[in-house]
Amino acid sequence: MARAEEKIKVKVESPTSEFYVEVKASDKVKDLIKIVKKVWGSDYMLLSHNSVEMKGDQTLSTYGVKNGSVIKVTIKFESPTSEFYAQVREKSSVRELMKIIKKVWGDEYMRLYHKSKEMKSDQFLSVYNIKDGSIVKVQVLAEPPDHHQDQPLNDVCTNNFKFMENNKKLNRFSILGLIHSIS
Repeated sequence: MARAEEKIKVKVESPTSEFYVEVKASDKVKDLIKIVKKVWGSDYMLLSHNSVEMKGDQTLSTYGVKNGSVIKVTIKFESPTSEFYAQVREKSSVRELMKIIKKVWGDEYMRLYHKSKEMKSDQFLSVYNIKDGSIVKVQVLAEPPDHHQDQPLNDVCTNNFKFMENNKKLNRFSILGLIHSIS
């Protein structure tokens, strides 16, 4: 009778957190990605072992993963900058525009600027001279983390990485939206 393959314990770590998971060396990287996604809630990640990016269809053993190995997780952005267009009304609030951006980018922490002035969420777009039927171009930029925070890093893994990120604001990237009225 063939003996079942033993599970190995590996550490999965990001710059802000870590957790341990039991897997088989014959499991595919994509299986580990599913586990990490359940814990941290992000589709946009790279896994690496010994500085080598791990590809989804390969087995963990292909990369030399064994009991006690450390898998590094890097959250990736599809591009450092991006943009999209939205048609708005002058009586729309900045908060409503933020909701549109959140649907596109999924980040609730953002600051919007129009002509170098930060837009207040409780204001109407008309305050910023944006008229009915205007099409605005939203340039989305990643903002560097705040290095002046006094909060200690918490190594405790939560069930939802986004919850941890947003509540602790640890090494996260926020959205800066630059609003340009183009019509």
